[in-house]
Amino acid sequence: MGYWVDLDKELDMKKITLLLLFTIFVNAQDVLITIGGKQYKGKLVEQQEKHVIFKADNAPNSQKIPINSINKVLLGSGEILTFSNHILTTKSGNVFKGKFIHATITDVLYLKDGDRQATSIQKETIDNIKLGDGSFVNLDKITVTYSERI
Repeated sequence: MGYWVDLDKELDMKKITLLLLFTIFVNAQDVLITIGGKQYKGKLVEQQEKHVIFKADNAPNSQKIPINSINKVLLGSGEILTFSNHILTTKSGNVFKGKFIHATITDVLYLKDGDRQATSIQKETIDNIKLGDGSFVNLDKITVTYSERI
């Protein structure tokens, strides 16, 4: 016993599947998410050591964006680029992966992995902050102060 195969229908289904995959691939967008949670759709043009070049939709030119202001980039391919490879260790032994943003005389602004907003942590509670390149932030040398204008 045999059965009849309609080759025309099989070829049509293959064409439709290929067309659908091509359409998804062409329309795939990258999404840049800032530390503050803002999302920008567009195209990641280039990743550099301390910056990414990103062209937002409807923007005339690409922009050079500092990595320390980016939480992550969701690529159209489904891959996720994260830039939070710093480790903060407190004096009580708690360890947090995330991103060191900046420090003042009394506080450190740090974005913990999974959080959408950076947290201010008192410097006196921090043992160390290890950066992605293996170096450590010297919290004793930070002397940034904010002055009030009179």
